[in-house]
Amino acid sequence: MPASTDLLAGNPVMACPGPLTEAGPIGDYVEVGNGWSKDTSGSIALRYFFETLTDKIAAGTVESEVERAFQVWASYANVSFSAGQVEGAVRSIDILFASGAHGDSYPFDGPGGVLAHTFYPAPINGEPIAGDMHFDASESWSVGTSTDLFSVALHETGHALGLGHTSNPGAVMYPYYGCRRG
Repeated sequence: MPASTDLLAGNPVMACPGPLTEAGPIGDYVEVGNGWSKDTSGSIALRYFFETLTDKIAAGTVESEVERAFQVWASYANVSFSAGQVEGAVRSIDILFASGAHGDSYPFDGPGGVLAHTFYPAPINGEPIAGDMHFDASESWSVGTSTDLFSVALHETGHALGLGHTSNPGAVMYPYYGCRRG
């Protein structure tokens, strides 16, 4: 796997541990499953639900940055996202911000470590955890700088759709995220 220029230059980067299954994390670059099943028209319709938000950014901004990440994927793939009304629904991505242990087997490690993790979609993970995205509430989330919520949400949405990592440092599914502090 080629290293990114930030990694080679010694700039601070954070690694994505990879998508998760109920049996544990999946190794980088391992192809698993086919993503969400399609409906009769060949489309994928998913819902999303915000369980908890970070207090580092205004609630409306958090929601709009995650929704913007969804819309980027929707513009390139035959998938649609709409707001759900309840957590744990079938074919729904539940989004939460939490610190430390938060109800799954993958506790967050505090600032500067794992930014987020996402569970692969069904059938790799069963409902209701399939596709869920968890963000570390201890991180210094921001918009457009440092630990940019949109950038991380864009990457994690790829995992929620069933994509693994790539070795291309210029791709959104590259497992390293550069965080320039300033």
